[in-house]
Amino acid sequence: MLTETDLELVDAVQVNPRASWSKIGAILDVSAMTVSRHWARLVAERVVWSGSTMGPRLFRGAILEFSCQPGATEDVIDQLCAMPHVFTVARTTGDFDVYALTVAPTPDALARSLFGPLQHVQALARRSTVYTRLYGGPHWRLSILNRTQSEQMRPDAERPLHHVTVDSTDRALFLALAADARRSFTELAGARRDPAKRATPSGTYAPLGSLRIARGHGPPNGRLATGRFDLGQCPPPRTRHRRTPRRVLE
Repeated sequence: MLTETDLELVDAVQVNPRASWSKIGAILDVSAMTVSRHWARLVAERVVWSGSTMGPRLFRGAILEFSCQPGATEDVIDQLCAMPHVFTVARTTGDFDVYALTVAPTPDALARSLFGPLQHVQALARRSTVYTRLYGGPHWRLSILNRTQSEQMRPDAERPLHHVTVDSTDRALFLALAADARRSFTELAGARRDPAKRATPSGTYAPLGSLRIARGHGPPNGRLATGRFDLGQCPPPRTRHRRTPRRVLE
């Protein structure tokens, strides 16, 4: 059972994933030790998680749907969850039993994943739809905090790095934050201090929207989370015909 403090804490971290415990505690009117202890418990119980994700500039991948053999749905889910490029797996109803969302930094990487490990998933039927751009990105909120608290929690304005490509240091930082976006700068730096310099307190640390901090939470009180996933087709763009101006006769 999640307490009111738990829900406020999760919402605070969703607003500012790398805010200090002292800042969060001050806004929630509890001690930094209390919020740290609550967060550690929620993580241990697998109620919450935080990590890194690619930003809209690099986000591309595929929407996969699988029809499973009777009794094999859980095996398919386990296979998909073990793949690092699959970031969402869920049961579904209708013609398919499971859907998965994959992500890749380049078209070549996407092709390798679709015709590599994903090709070996045991399923009766499958359908894949490639997407080339993500609009919005992961912005999940419980919306527990009031407006004043939310404004106080928001990170300071960010200044993206000036380089326009993701280099090896960015990748190292991305992987270091993948399992826990709240790792300290000391942990991130280790023997080298370069990666830590690119991690801003607010969590945006890579050039021009290439990488982001993701934060999420499980269903409250252990209830099964449900939702709807829609795929649509847009009408073709209208062809605009330029009018030929009439010649003025004098």
